[in-house]
Amino acid sequence: MQQIVDFFTNLFDSSDWPPRWHCGKWTEFHGWLYIISDLMIWSAYFALPIVIIRYISRKKNIRFARLYFLFAAFILACGATHFLDAVIFWIPVYRLSALVRFITGAISWLTVFYVVKYLPVIFSLRSQSALEAEIEERKKTELALKKSRKDYELLVGGVKDYAIFMLDTEGRVASWNSGAESIKGYTAAEIIGQPIDVFYTSEQVRQNEPGRNLQYALLNGKYESEGWRVRKDGTLFWADVVFTTLFDEDNQFYGYAKVTRDITERKKTQDALNRLNEELEKRVTERTAEIEKTENRFRALLENNHDIISLNNDSLKLIYRSPSSSRITGWTDEEIDSIGETSHIHIDDREKVSSIVSAALNNPGKPQPYLFRYLHKNGHYIWLEGTVTKLLPGNNVNGLVFNSKEVTERVELERLLNKANVLARIGGWEINMIKRTVFWSDITREIHETGYDYMPDLQNGIKFYKEGPDRDLISQKVKEAIELGKPWDVELKIITAKNNERWIRSIGETEFADGKCIRVYGSFQDIDGRKKAEIERGRLNERLHLATQSAQLGLWDWDIKNNKLTWDEAMYRLYNLTENEFTAVYDGWTSRVHAEDRQRVDNDIQLALANKKDYNPEFRIVWPDTSVHYINASGIIERDIDGNAVRMTGFNWDVTERKNTEEKIKTLNIELEEKVISRTEQLRKTNEELEAFSYSVSHDLRAPLRAIIGFTSILEEDYSSKLNDEARRITSVIKNNTTKMGILIDDLLSFSRLGRQQIVKTKLRTAQLVQDIIADIGTKNSGRHINWIIEPLPDAAADPTTIRQVWINLLSNAIKYSYKQQQPIIEIGTAAGVNETIFYVKDNGVGFDEKYSDKLFKVFQRLHSAADFEGTGVGLAIVQRIISKHGGKVWAEGKPGEGACFYFSLPAMERN
Repeated sequence: MQQIVDFFTNLFDSSDWPPRWHCGKWTEFHGWLYIISDLMIWSAYFALPIVIIRYISRKKNIRFARLYFLFAAFILACGATHFLDAVIFWIPVYRLSALVRFITGAISWLTVFYVVKYLPVIFSLRSQSALEAEIEERKKTELALKKSRKDYELLVGGVKDYAIFMLDTEGRVASWNSGAESIKGYTAAEIIGQPIDVFYTSEQVRQNEPGRNLQYALLNGKYESEGWRVRKDGTLFWADVVFTTLFDEDNQFYGYAKVTRDITERKKTQDALNRLNEELEKRVTERTAEIEKTENRFRALLENNHDIISLNNDSLKLIYRSPSSSRITGWTDEEIDSIGETSHIHIDDREKVSSIVSAALNNPGKPQPYLFRYLHKNGHYIWLEGTVTKLLPGNNVNGLVFNSKEVTERVELERLLNKANVLARIGGWEINMIKRTVFWSDITREIHETGYDYMPDLQNGIKFYKEGPDRDLISQKVKEAIELGKPWDVELKIITAKNNERWIRSIGETEFADGKCIRVYGSFQDIDGRKKAEIERGRLNERLHLATQSAQLGLWDWDIKNNKLTWDEAMYRLYNLTENEFTAVYDGWTSRVHAEDRQRVDNDIQLALANKKDYNPEFRIVWPDTSVHYINASGIIERDIDGNAVRMTGFNWDVTERKNTEEKIKTLNIELEEKVISRTEQLRKTNEELEAFSYSVSHDLRAPLRAIIGFTSILEEDYSSKLNDEARRITSVIKNNTTKMGILIDDLLSFSRLGRQQIVKTKLRTAQLVQDIIADIGTKNSGRHINWIIEPLPDAAADPTTIRQVWINLLSNAIKYSYKQQQPIIEIGTAAGVNETIFYVKDNGVGFDEKYSDKLFKVFQRLHSAADFEGTGVGLAIVQRIISKHGGKVWAEGKPGEGACFYFSLPAMERN
């Protein structure tokens, strides 16, 4: 050990040896050759690690980094030994040289260990040719993906009623279809690259609703919502929006697909219905049985709803269906009643619907959402979406309410989008202008009715088009595309390989490089059915005139330039005029419009001619017999090439009956409101009289009771020796019942005083109040052990005297009704509420049947016999009245034999 200490102490001491020049017979040439060789090896060994470390510092995520550093350390150590060999020629630091050589040996073996460890991994890496093959495969995949996306864009571009477009990962518009331009007003050039914030109102942007929508979609894969959106011209529309996140084949997120539909009209209808339903609910709860007789007046509002509303009992037996149900499903009420509602649910959805109905039955008052397929009478399935709610018992109405709307179109569109994300079933094709080859997809071959092994070329592909204008046009389009780079989108006829004539839609685009067309590509779409339907529609238009006559629509045509107005026979009938009585000019028509509506109607015409609004007014006309009729009108305008209005055509129809009905409903509503005000005043006066009567009666009964108790006590004290046992028992019964009567009168007086007592709210320490009451009650029930569970209770704004009575009554009831339990447990706590504080008292006593819960808070109503549990039946009525005067509410839950829980709420305390 001493040698090791001496070694490191004298590590740099060179006095023990002579310099190497003096050891042996060195010639000057031999010595300097040795020194220069060592220095060259040392400099090379030091340069190599610098190169390695610089390479590692510039390369990110480099593999085997530890091996590189070990190798660099190994070379540095070897270089150090050579450097010291050269130094020893002058300074014989042999101890330092030995230490460096030992370190070099240790690093060398550590490097050997890591080389052995990593060699299998290094030899398992792919060769350069394998990497090049993988890169080539990735390029092919990218080209296929680009082509797939182009086919998708061609498919989506043809959808007119939906805005379908792509967003990048930052929420900026990446694609745009014609439906989006129609709905939102932006062209593709204007909107691509813009953030989706432009579609939202300023308030929605301030609240970051666009960002939240994208975040929800990214978290859940899909997000659907409805809300107001903004068009380019600043107008608002109510939109149904679906965001879908997009991932590539490596599961890397690359953007969103967004679908928007304008449902403004449906929203207006739904909002109107909601407002009417809310108003109806409010009135039903506030009015008496006599007001309920007017229910039929509002029933028509429900039955004009466009959704399905049905009422079924708990066994799903039909009780009521709205008229729209038959229109949407095709089934009449009688057919549903005989067959059963559930038999039309798709067999794959019945189990799901059954579980939803069970959830509704187990959670009364809570809507349960559903979406399932339903068999239409015509034999096809439609999708129904909505909620089912179990009505709360009471008011003689009970059962399940189904509120459904048909969403077949939306569901099918979602399925279409899912398929389009993979690849829509539209045939693709491609012409490689360099290799002079033609590619057809399988669907393209199916459209042309060739075999799947058919290999087309450009000339044969052109020959499939019907000889004549169709073949000439496609030849011209292909030529212009190759020479000028012009895309095409045309509808033409082909003759298939099986000699069938078929309409197709051909879409083509080009790709140029160095000014030369290298690729032509596009899609084929079979539109044979649609084109034939359009042709048939043209034939049907010829029958329009006959249809309008049967629908009692009056057609008119106005030659604006020549001011000539032409009416059909129905128009003359609507205005109760003959041709001789009508001057066929614009002023002749306006003279028949009611004087109060004339200026407005003329303004509507001028705005329509200026292309500032559609023409669809409602106005009054005056018949020759001076009777007034209501007319709805609609018209379209024909313009010349300069945009000037030259002709206007439209129709009128009579809506007098509808308007008269609306006026009657308004009158009935006014009468109904007057009756409600009158009935409310009557109830107020009656309540005041009842309170005064109960107070008077209760007060006047005290004197006779005191007399009864007094005389009975005299009998017991002065004549006890003359009374036998039965007489003494009877006097005891008289005193006990008289005492109970006194308590009952006290409770009745307390209940009566509450009607007149003013509530003075202060900040109340609820926790301390409850502890004081429990301590007071505990002294009266010292012989019983009660397990009290008390949660932290918040302060409340309340009248201290009356709220103390509430807690006393509820806690006394809990003790009384859990008395027979071996281990009584009473729990006191609070629950969350909106703008209110909710308290509860829960026990494990005898409980009650919830179907009789409406009797709990009424005077003298008891759910248990007086023989089992003493009391007057007024305590909970006092609780209800006190809480009501505080602006809160009281309710209870319970089950027989499982205990009960009583809740009451107080308005939340105002905060400074």
